Amino acid sequence: MKVTEKQSAEHMDGTAKTQSTKKKGHPQSSSTQNVSTGGEIGSAKVKLSERAQDMKKIKDAVNSQPDVDEAKVAKFKSMLAKGEYKVNSKAVADKMVDEHAYNDFLSSEE
Repeated sequence: MKVTEKQSAEHMDGTAKTQSTKKKGHPQSSSTQNVSTGGEIGSAKVKLSERAQDMKKIKDAVNSQPDVDEAKVAKFKSMLAKGEYKVNSKAVADKMVDEHAYNDFLSSEE
């Protein structure tokens, strides 16, 4: 592809339009969003595939959930305060060994 001064100027000022390409066997319904980069003149349009839109929805749903399950924390605080929480040391040890073996396996693949 030969780049002309006009094409170069369009890309520099952000007025070039993107072209949508469809892969064989992968129909793409898309959403158009305006993208603005701070301080630049113009805007570019980005088309997101249906899969990308679904991934964004999933990410937003996960991010909207709290990081901590407050009900579970309250339950265990109450059990600890009453002396009702008993640690299963065998289960903890088994989990530690499994995790160590898994991490060793992952590091050996590198």
